[in-house]
This record gives sequence, structure tokens and C-alpha cells, in this order.
Amino acid sequence: MGDLYVWCADLELLANDDPGKARQLLDKARTLKYLDKAAYHSTNGFVLWLAGERERAIAELEESVALNPTIRHLAQLGKVLSTDGDGRAPGVWRRVLQRDPKNCQAHIYLGIEAAKSGDRGQALLMAKRAERLSLSALDSFEIGRLYQEISEFQNAIVRYMDADRLGYEPKGPLYASIAACYFSLGDNEDGRRYLQWATKFDADNEYVKEVQKTSRRLGERGSKGDRAD
Repeated sequence: MGDLYVWCADLELLANDDPGKARQLLDKARTLKYLDKAAYHSTNGFVLWLAGERERAIAELEESVALNPTIRHLAQLGKVLSTDGDGRAPGVWRRVLQRDPKNCQAHIYLGIEAAKSGDRGQALLMAKRAERLSLSALDSFEIGRLYQEISEFQNAIVRYMDADRLGYEPKGPLYASIAACYFSLGDNEDGRRYLQWATKFDADNEYVKEVQKTSRRLGERGSKGDRAD
């Protein structure tokens, strides 16, 4: 029964993005006892990371990998390390590729790591490989992120549109990402249209707010230009 509650906590994060509810389910799993310790540590680590407890989160995720170095547990650790800008991330993703050379997520995140280090050519290569391996809405969205990272904004929009067509959630950050790409291309009309949709779906999302600031700055520049004319 404890393992069932761990599974339900995973599902709560996937379906509803609710770390509070996931924490309650994990607490219940602990009282009932669970057999799959690696799965518990992996889910608990991700919940801790969402709560901002970075060091404890990474320790839990590393424990899950030490107990059972599956692709799933390695990928969970890799995503957290990549998001935090941790230098250990590329090594984890290379371990994923050793086990699964066709793992789309590993190609995406190694591409993002290459982009951050300034190796645009390697990042673009990883993006192209990931496109051939893409299977899901999440893959499409994250390939879009990779293209956006290397300023391939038109390609990013195409992948974000694919993610939308495949049913990607949440919509707020997705539409905000599309808006940001249009703004970068100088297409302020489409940028504001997608930003309106992003705000409609999730006005409180931090990335949506960030893109809103960009839109306001563009509006201010436009107003100054009009006055100068």
C-alpha cells in the first residue's frame, strides 16, 4: 500500500502539479511502509526541490540513483541539476545516453548545457537529433526551449506549436514562450496576442510575468518613438 501512495504522489505532480498534495501522499506512504525505496527518494526529492529545499532534494535524488540507477531516476536528477545550473548535470545526462542512446530528453538537456557553455553548434546538433526522437508534447516543448536558448526563434515557435497541438500543459508558460519568441523576432502583434492567452491561463506564473515586463518595455519604447516623430 505504501508503494501505491508513492505512485499516487507521482501522479499528483504529473496531473495537477501539486507538491502539497504529493507531500501528504508521501507522508501516508511512510506510515504504511513502502518497498521501492528508490522510487520514494526520487519523488520525495522532486517535492523537496519544488519546495525550494535544494540541497536536501539533490541528496534524495542522488540516493534514488544509488539504490536503483534507472533511466527514470537518472533523468529526474538530471533535470533538477540542469535547472539549478549545477555542473554535475552533463555527467548525469551522459549516463542516461549510455543506457538509452535514443533518449530524447538527454539530447535536449545536453543541448541546453552546450548552449549555456557557448557551444552553439553542439546545441543545434542536439536539437536536430532530439527532433528525430521526439515522441510527446513534453519533448516538443523542451526542444522549443532549446531552440529559444540558441536564438532559433522561428524553430522554437514551430516546436511550441507542436506541443500545443499535442496537448501540452500548462498553457500559461507555453503561450508565454511563444510570445517571447515573437517579441524577439520583432513581431509584437503576435507576441501580445499569445501573451494575452498566457495571462488568461496563468497570470501568476513567474515566466508569464517576466514576458509581460518585456511587453511593457517594448510598449514604452514605442511610445517614446511616437513622441519623437
